[in-house]
Amino acid sequence: MKVPVSKTQLKTAVEKGSLLLRLETNGKGGIAVYGKSFGRYPVDPSLVLKMK
Repeated sequence: MKVPVSKTQLKTAVEKGSLLLRLETNGKGGIAVYGKSFGRYPVDPSLVLKMK
């Protein structure tokens, strides 16, 4: 999943010391986030930041 974050949003996040990303789904389903102790692949979730 890619979540674009503007320079203004990044600047605000640095000033506040936090960045909140809210993930939502459509319909009655949900979001499943698995960690290394549960799920198909033994890895924890990760966040990759690419600065342009």
